[in-house]
Amino acid sequence: MAKRKEKIDVPIYRLTRPQRAWLNEALMLLKEGKRIDSKDIYAKLNGKLPKDFHPKAMHHRLISANGEQIGLLGMIAIKKNYKFLTICNKVVSTIGGMLLENPKSESINTEDIAAKAGVPLFETRLAIRLVSDYGRFLTGGSSAEDGFTYKTIRVSGDEQVFYQYRSFTKIQALIIASLDREARDKKWFEQGSSAHIDIEEIQLPHKWFVSPSRIEELKIINNSKFDFQKLIRLCEEINSNFFHSNFLSVAMIGRTILHHVPPVFNLSTIEEVASNYGGKGEHRSFKKSMSNLLNSLKNIADHHLHGQIRDKEVLPTEIQVDFRQDMDFLLAEIIRISK
Repeated sequence: MAKRKEKIDVPIYRLTRPQRAWLNEALMLLKEGKRIDSKDIYAKLNGKLPKDFHPKAMHHRLISANGEQIGLLGMIAIKKNYKFLTICNKVVSTIGGMLLENPKSESINTEDIAAKAGVPLFETRLAIRLVSDYGRFLTGGSSAEDGFTYKTIRVSGDEQVFYQYRSFTKIQALIIASLDREARDKKWFEQGSSAHIDIEEIQLPHKWFVSPSRIEELKIINNSKFDFQKLIRLCEEINSNFFHSNFLSVAMIGRTILHHVPPVFNLSTIEEVASNYGGKGEHRSFKKSMSNLLNSLKNIADHHLHGQIRDKEVLPTEIQVDFRQDMDFLLAEIIRISK
């Protein structure tokens, strides 16, 4: 009896000729190990693109980094099939097996992953980079020559990474779940944060920096000492910028939040919150998260806020400004002590 073909509900987006040309050129540069610059692609495709063409106009699931990098659904759209999803599943399952063999691994070399999975190195690295948009598959890593994929991936520092691999079945399930959440969250965003939605049904999606449920919790605080209107607005604006991939603004607003909230803890600065809040032996997990915000988010934001123009720039990516878990920890503690 013939094996029934698996039904996959992941959409294959239709590309216009200019869109396909752009994505193919971006993919070719990655295969050559080159850093992608939109100006190089425009020059290579001169005369083949309409004058008003801009990669940012493509669906954000097809591209990332303002159109300079390809997305997982962009790979599917180029190939017009789901073969790359099979590669992704093989690579992720291989990493999961490696973590079970050595649960205390801190980092893994992508060459080792490729060899064990039996997948070419470039496709292994690209699969890891693209699936990371759909789950917590790493906490960082060292970049390959193209500046987009990874030579090594860091899998330590967050238990969620281990359990992401432990619970993994197929990447298409994560894609479908993400698309479903995005549709509901887009509706929430378009209706405005005051729209009546069952908060218990809202999950923290890939494209929110602050969970809508946290914002709702802040709104119902009745505190005689502090007015939370500005903090609420900052959370809404950081969500808007994260949703639209305005990562410079995300870093800057995140820095503003860190400067804004210390008085809630009866302290003056985020440095004092990270070192002194709750006394010497208390709130260790909270202090660790605040130290991460202080040492990473604050420094990254200050770099972009105070850095002067240079002959060459590298714009921040979503990975660089992704401090959602630590920010959620901060907001949760503010809510807890302010009720």
